[in-house]
Amino acid sequence: MVDVTVDEAQAQFVEIIRRRAAFALFEERDYVRSEVTVAELMKAHPTSAIGFQLRGRIAEDQGRKAQASAMYRRALELVERFGDRLLVAAPGSLRHEAMLE
Repeated sequence: MVDVTVDEAQAQFVEIIRRRAAFALFEERDYVRSEVTVAELMKAHPTSAIGFQLRGRIAEDQGRKAQASAMYRRALELVERFGDRLLVAAPGSLRHEAMLE
């Protein structure tokens, strides 16, 4: 079991809430608010694979395939290099998305 301080636990909880909010806004096709929420997440966690993955999904939905693919590749790099303690999507899905171009 990993020891986690109260501050770390709170930070993880806030990150989970931001991820869920960003995904909910994405699902509603509210890309502007979703991107703002992702930007807040990325400000606190600049190596968040989920942040890059969601930026890729937003770009893909908006027809920006090259940017989407770049975001997916960055997310995959982060997962492979550092892992992502709160990652909810399997790395295999990132590998598929990274091949978007």
